[in-house]
Amino acid sequence: MDEAFSEIGNGELPIACPHFLLCRSVWYDPANSEEFSLGRLIVQLSPEGGEFPAVIDRIFAYGQLFGKPDEYDLRIELVQIELANYNEEIEVQFNIDGLPQMWRSTRPIVVSDDLYVSQFAFTLTRLYFPTPGIYEFQLFLDDFDQPIARERVMVGG
Repeated sequence: MDEAFSEIGNGELPIACPHFLLCRSVWYDPANSEEFSLGRLIVQLSPEGGEFPAVIDRIFAYGQLFGKPDEYDLRIELVQIELANYNEEIEVQFNIDGLPQMWRSTRPIVVSDDLYVSQFAFTLTRLYFPTPGIYEFQLFLDDFDQPIARERVMVGG
């Protein structure tokens, strides 16, 4: 069982995020504002010109939540993943002008029913990548210090 799902209801996380994806475009269904369509899913990003440090102007993060009905504030943080000895992974946080790369929800995300999946989308702008490598987008809930979802991408090479 997925770790996030097993924590629901045991005093840890009130919600889970079974799907967290990055894509080049997201749009609403004009007939139903509750439905999203995704375009060009991302597993690798190649900066224009292939030079680093690189800035990507805009991508989107899409996710689905379920769990305890309520309104939730979410944030996404970007970290670089490096391999250390014995394939141990290390998360490297890097700052831009002294601040981590972070995006917050502009309004609370509503989970209206514990048996129903609620959708959300973030616009991520001005993504800074200091070097080629593996980067991870981490989705956080309110004041929890552990991500509820992660999505990795290869940047460059």
